[in-house]
Amino acid sequence: METAAAPQSLPVIQAAASSVWDQKQATEENYNRCLQLLEQMSEPGDKLKAVTEIRQHLSHAMQVLQALYTVQEVKAFQEEVLTVLDECEPGLRDKILTRLKERRIIRTVVSGV
Repeated sequence: METAAAPQSLPVIQAAASSVWDQKQATEENYNRCLQLLEQMSEPGDKLKAVTEIRQHLSHAMQVLQALYTVQEVKAFQEEVLTVLDECEPGLRDKILTRLKERRIIRTVVSGV
């Protein structure tokens, strides 16, 4: 279901709901693979380099998860606003979504994106 987001951000917001969980699972799998490789290393210097690399990977993964979670929260807020607007004035939600779709189509045609 679409929300009243800026038209160019709609695909990102729609994908975010499942992406957070997909990304979390992928991060866990990658982390476990890194730990297995780390256990196979015998040189202390190599282990230190690997641990540094793993920390960087986890830091980047955390940033991605935070961004996806934020997008998910924005989507939930937008959905709540549209629900309240529709409760106040039935049909308003559909009018808003229709206008946003129209603007997105116009913007796409004009910008060629």
